Amino acid sequence: MSEQIRRPAVVDDLSKSIIGLLQRDGRAAYSTIAREVGLSEAAVRQRVQRLLDC
Repeated sequence: MSEQIRRPAVVDDLSKSIIGLLQRDGRAAYSTIAREVGLSEAAVRQRVQRLLDC
């Protein structure tokens, strides 16, 4: 059985912005967050998932 290597999440300014928006409204849609931070919805979804996986 192979072990999965965990990489630490990179919490850059964009990730901090996403975290801040989610702290204000934890149910905010990825599309809403994407508009606020200037990323695509898919990019926001991936960043949130990486942060949750830590």
